[in-house]
Amino acid sequence: MRSPLDHERDSPASFVKGDIHGCAPFMYQSVGHRPTPDLGSFTVPNVEALYLVGPFMHPGGGVFGAGRATAIQMMDDMDIDYDKVFAGDVK
Repeated sequence: MRSPLDHERDSPASFVKGDIHGCAPFMYQSVGHRPTPDLGSFTVPNVEALYLVGPFMHPGGGVFGAGRATAIQMMDDMDIDYDKVFAGDVK
């Protein structure tokens, strides 16, 4: 049996107050504001070619495939057509 406090103690950066999303899903931390407005575009401001991906980024915790949005952003920045590269079935 594990409590939210046990989870936070084991992983203080991931289970803030026991929340598996890393933070409560408030509107001010949703969509492009997740985790903060300046980091909501999958990049770090003023740092070239440093991209963010993980469960605490948009679209948020518990969303499978959340790294896809970061991959699309990276490929757009490199002028690579994501849809053309991944046009076939993924096996």
